[in-house]
Amino acid sequence: MTAKPENGTQHLPNQPENHADNQSATQEISIPQPEDPRDPKIPWYDLAGQSKALWKKLIHLNADPHDIALGMAVGIFIGFLPIMGIQMTVALLVALPFRRVNKVAATAGVWITNPITVIPIYAFIYWVGTFLYPTSHVITATTLMSRMTDVLKLDGFVAQTKGFLALGVDIFLPMCIGGAVVGAVAAVPTYIFTKKLIEKYRAGKSAKATGAANDKQ
Repeated sequence: MTAKPENGTQHLPNQPENHADNQSATQEISIPQPEDPRDPKIPWYDLAGQSKALWKKLIHLNADPHDIALGMAVGIFIGFLPIMGIQMTVALLVALPFRRVNKVAATAGVWITNPITVIPIYAFIYWVGTFLYPTSHVITATTLMSRMTDVLKLDGFVAQTKGFLALGVDIFLPMCIGGAVVGAVAAVPTYIFTKKLIEKYRAGKSAKATGAANDKQ
């Protein structure tokens, strides 16, 4: 016979813990890290060499020309925004929900702004933004470029972001507005040019392959 508990209650067996639920609840959400599309064998300051390497990489992507061109257009748009330091991550996050936007092309397009071109580009988007945002005091291009140089010398994205915000609303907001306008305008010809270039390259490659096959017959 089995002895009953003195208190008259029946003890239930221990229930197994749901480790899967616990693990899923504590699992961290990871943000995909974009791959730098630049060629590490070419110096970063060699803009001609890096541009040639990027185009070579794009035309050899196993993707539809429309998808590659769309990715480049997205990257160019993001590249004109004053968010240098996180441009590739932002471009990738923007491209992820859209199946037809090529992610490699999107991260390549942001390099329209780089350590050499960033100062004149940011000065230009600020100038454009001042026409659309009423500022109390418009600074000269020379002053802006001097302040931007000081900000970009700061170490790390957090420090640079604080430096951008320290420039003040009358400087940072016109840059954001001007960057969005210039980026949207630049994205259109970027899409058209990229799509036609890749289609032309692939058509020529296909014609050569057809000609070579006919010669063998």
